[in-house]
Amino acid sequence: PGHPAHHMTIGTHEDIQAATVDDVLAFYRTWYVPANATLVIAGDVPDDVDAIVDRYFGSFPVSHRPVRQFPAPVTPARASGRVEDPFAALGRIHRAWHGPAAGAPDEAELDVLTGSWSAVGTGALWRRLVYETQLAQRVAAWTVNGRLGGELHVAVDLRTGSDPAAVRAILDEECTRGVDARAISRALTRREAGAVWSLTGLSRRAQIIQRHMLYTGEPDNLAAELLRYRTVTPERIDRAIERWLDPHRMVEIAL
Repeated sequence: PGHPAHHMTIGTHEDIQAATVDDVLAFYRTWYVPANATLVIAGDVPDDVDAIVDRYFGSFPVSHRPVRQFPAPVTPARASGRVEDPFAALGRIHRAWHGPAAGAPDEAELDVLTGSWSAVGTGALWRRLVYETQLAQRVAAWTVNGRLGGELHVAVDLRTGSDPAAVRAILDEECTRGVDARAISRALTRREAGAVWSLTGLSRRAQIIQRHMLYTGEPDNLAAELLRYRTVTPERIDRAIERWLDPHRMVEIAL
């Protein structure tokens, strides 16, 4: 409670109902100002692009970038819950932990870790739960990283009739293990291949420039980001697991 990510960004229904025109205008005039914006122009840019920018944006009034609040890191206690869904055909066990913010230490390590866990055919979680024990139909693991913090997720879709306790036992065991250099190499290859593939479209290239400008202030930061991934080692992943994947700070939802 009190954290900006405690609720959806659109706000609650009660907040929207209670908002006044003055509230909306004040919010708009605080955040939707040129000083808080980034502009990316991509493609066959003409020589007079600076003059074009001045023509369309130069008359905007002077504005000031609003001060962003950065709340203290969240350290929740372990929690669990169950969702009853009569329309669900399969059960699911979904675990989550808080993680690092975008660009923070351990972001790359945890991204490589989750990618290695859930890789079809080679991932440790996929191999044990889908192939060896056949307790699950699908395993997914991923990270989410934003300005105010991040998350690490593991979701397992159970086969009909599978024992959830057996699945939890395997998750408890595997989520304390790191990955070897070979698994890291596979994850890096997929990561770099995805980065190269994303450069084939102009719109996607503009989005990449925009994201790095927004998060780091450096539009040409993709190479530096890939370099961070290339420095990932099994030892660094082990330290990231110890720091972030504390079983006493895990949230689990079962379906």
